[in-house]
Amino acid sequence: MVVVALAVFAFGFGRLGRAANETAVETGTSTLGPDISCAAEVPATCSHANLTSADFIGFNLTGANFTGADLDHAKFNFAYLVDATFNGANVANADFTEANLTGSSFIGSNLQMAVLCNTVLPNGTNSTADC
Repeated sequence: MVVVALAVFAFGFGRLGRAANETAVETGTSTLGPDISCAAEVPATCSHANLTSADFIGFNLTGANFTGADLDHAKFNFAYLVDATFNGANVANADFTEANLTGSSFIGSNLQMAVLCNTVLPNGTNSTADC
């Protein structure tokens, strides 16, 4: 337990650290939601998964594959999602507040009501929408 606590502390309380991913998926579930064990892989392979209301706050998901996944109401606050793929995914109502989406792809995705407050968009610009 002490090693896990130190690892999370070393990565800024879990923000942007792989240690945060491993701690959260140790049992295969997030604290309040669906099975997120797919996020423990490097890169994460969560294509076509039902991840409604999943909690990915602070995760490093560089290169993650969420193609066709259901991410309705998922929380990606402070997540590092560089080069992630969300093609055909349902990310309606997802919260990307202060996430980094540089190089990510959302072709054919449902982004209706997604929150993009202080989010780095796929083209590298910063969004202040929804703040």
